[in-house]
Amino acid sequence: MKSVPRHDRSAPEWQGTGPAGALKPVRRRLLLAGLLLVGALGCEAGTPMTVQLDWVPSVTFAGVLVAKQKGWYEQAGLDVAIAQINLDAMATSVGPVLKGTNMIGIADGLVLLNARKDHKPVKAFATMLQASPLCIMALQSGPIRSFHDLAGRRIGLHAYDHIQLGLMLAHNHMTERDVTAVDIGDDLTSLIEGKIDAQVAYSTDEPVAIELKGYPTVVLHGYENGFVTYAQVYYATEDFLSRQPGMIVAFMKATNRGWREAFAHPRETAKMVVETFMKRNGDVDYQEKALGEVERFAKLESGDLGSMRMSTWKRSCDVFKLPQSLADELVDFGILKQLK
Repeated sequence: MKSVPRHDRSAPEWQGTGPAGALKPVRRRLLLAGLLLVGALGCEAGTPMTVQLDWVPSVTFAGVLVAKQKGWYEQAGLDVAIAQINLDAMATSVGPVLKGTNMIGIADGLVLLNARKDHKPVKAFATMLQASPLCIMALQSGPIRSFHDLAGRRIGLHAYDHIQLGLMLAHNHMTERDVTAVDIGDDLTSLIEGKIDAQVAYSTDEPVAIELKGYPTVVLHGYENGFVTYAQVYYATEDFLSRQPGMIVAFMKATNRGWREAFAHPRETAKMVVETFMKRNGDVDYQEKALGEVERFAKLESGDLGSMRMSTWKRSCDVFKLPQSLADELVDFGILKQLK
């Protein structure tokens, strides 16, 4: 199965007019791939390292951004620079990580399972989000309260969302024949204007933006409806993991410290991210609300940041019709054990 694209954006930017009052979002939809990080503990202090994002800096990466801004990577002997991903040059973060030196990447669990299927020497050692934020979103003012309420309804999606929708429908003993799929691209006005009844979305994104405009939502989470996968998984090459585990442990400690600070001070974190990393192009209210949703997913299975379970990885293999042996090849719990 091909990797599944993800929705993501840094802040709600709205254009146009209509009953929602300027409600058309401008954003890019990215492949399920994420952040690249480079660390060097055990090397000389000041060794250059890079954090390669898959999107503009935002609270999606709050742990990394806070650790950078507070100087906690430097305290750990890590000299980290942050750069945006070159979307024209790379489809996922796996290629650059394989070619780089001392690099830590972040990508969706399915991307990494497929990389192992293609015999790429990557190892997942922790996860940023303990489930995918994929969801079905509807307006609270409408009739949808459960997945089976979608029967006979119009569901907005991107052309590449059919895989995700199909998996969630199948989990609920339904198929696309039971609904009407409507390709709406990046448009959010269709739901508000009643042109569709629900929409495939990411709960850290579209529901946040719509609710800030005064439209409460109902969210049917993918992880509760058969879409089982970790999101924003930390990984490295087999060589780096075996050669410099101390560097990776130091990186994770500083990053988790950044996450704890971000979650404890969401408003201050949102303002810092907008002012320091987004050059004031972001929306503080949006970033703060999105960070709250990120925190929920960061602790969904366990309060231990970065935690993951082999049972979840093997369920992902089942969902995506991949052999469970790929999970055994991909996942390494050694770093997590050293964080306890």
